[in-house]
Amino acid sequence: MNSNFKKITALLLLLALLIPTFAACAGGDTDTGSADTTAAVTTATPEDTTPSLEDIYPIPEMNYDGAEFNMMILRTGYWGQDYNDLYIEEDTGDAVDSALVSRNRRVEETAGVKLTSTETAAVVGDISRLIKADDSTYEMVQDQAVSIMPSMASTGLLHDITTIEGITLDAPWYNQKAHDSVTLSGKLFMLGGDATASDKQGTAAVMFNKKLAEDFNIPDIYTIVEEGKWTLDTMAEYAKAVTADINGSSELDMDDRFGLIAEDFFGWNFLIASGCKIAEKDENDLPYFTAYNDRSMTVLEKIQNIMYDENIRGNAIKGGTWEAENYEIVFGENRALFHANVLSTIAGYRNMESDFGIIPQPKFDEAQEDYITTISPFVSRFLAFPINNGDIEFIGNVVDLLARFGTDTVKSAYYDVLLTSKVARDDASERMLSLIFDSITYDVGSIFNWGNCWFIYQQHFTAKKDNFSSTWASIEKAANKQIEKTIEKITE
Repeated sequence: MNSNFKKITALLLLLALLIPTFAACAGGDTDTGSADTTAAVTTATPEDTTPSLEDIYPIPEMNYDGAEFNMMILRTGYWGQDYNDLYIEEDTGDAVDSALVSRNRRVEETAGVKLTSTETAAVVGDISRLIKADDSTYEMVQDQAVSIMPSMASTGLLHDITTIEGITLDAPWYNQKAHDSVTLSGKLFMLGGDATASDKQGTAAVMFNKKLAEDFNIPDIYTIVEEGKWTLDTMAEYAKAVTADINGSSELDMDDRFGLIAEDFFGWNFLIASGCKIAEKDENDLPYFTAYNDRSMTVLEKIQNIMYDENIRGNAIKGGTWEAENYEIVFGENRALFHANVLSTIAGYRNMESDFGIIPQPKFDEAQEDYITTISPFVSRFLAFPINNGDIEFIGNVVDLLARFGTDTVKSAYYDVLLTSKVARDDASERMLSLIFDSITYDVGSIFNWGNCWFIYQQHFTAKKDNFSSTWASIEKAANKQIEKTIEKITE
């Protein structure tokens, strides 16, 4: 309810209570003489004492006299996954780039620093060599989660972020869900939040082609999602209804129409969306494997039946290699009902002529209470801080400004322009994106990838294996050994 409306209502009620009093004074037998019977009614507006974010998290006074803050940034050239959301030299006119330039100038002016960056295709290798040579040039690095954690955090090459003063981890401009999921023994080695958009780029989702949905009389998919009925079985049912040999070759090939297209690694994504994880953490914040148990095997069997069926998933056909452009062509030509992928790829379809919607990954069944979303640790990128750079205060203050000022610049541009304005094409898709982001969970097993415990899922689905027990047995010993080494290193 509008606050002005509340005030007016309160005033009217007060006047109603006072009117009988006025009437009694005016019509009674007592002589009031020249007494003033007019009552003055005033309302006091209470001061808003709610503290602002600036009150809770004040910006400390700082001036580093033009000192350089050096960042090492991953650049791979891989389609849909090569982005720079930390530093660019000039404003290109793109909304995200403009926001990035604006944010960086504000940081430089506030802290009295000069931001610089070096791009490389091998962050872990390059920074590891510099650390061993005691070269402390770089205050911060950005890399894939699955590269940072097993190769650097597990070997003692990174600062524990919880010890870096100035980084206000409880502030709203940090990725609390990610941090809670990947701490080990209370220590944190990768940072996500509003300093960048790339920690969100690996978020999994499903696109659906609106024309095909209409052509095949598919019920309103948004309603299905909102009623909690969007499940693996529902997806498979609709996918089968759409898949067909449309080029007359008597067998399904890449020129035909499919119900679902999805890379092999999405078998693991569907597993996470069904409530299973490779690893969990115990009461001491230490990891243990949960990949192989009765429920995960039941879930995996259903996912395999979907992933391996060519009448459901286009990638299951014999022959042909599905590259990034194949997905774009097939979906863009209205030859796929569902396309499961990550947001960095989906964002690349913003100029697609055919209309599409965005929905979360399906639940295992309707008994599952919530939708669950996760990220690809290969696609999403996070920030980390080399252990040999000891100027903790400098790092903390500058990084906190990057995240704080990124909220209304980098994050806003990513969400409001790239997603809701250019990609999400209706109000329902915007609601779906909110649902997706609100339901993100992080699998510590996939991010640390002990003994290739995450990579084996892609290998399993690529090889179309049925027996996961043998797949898990092939890496179990090495994975347990590595998880023990990580725990030992983290807790020493």
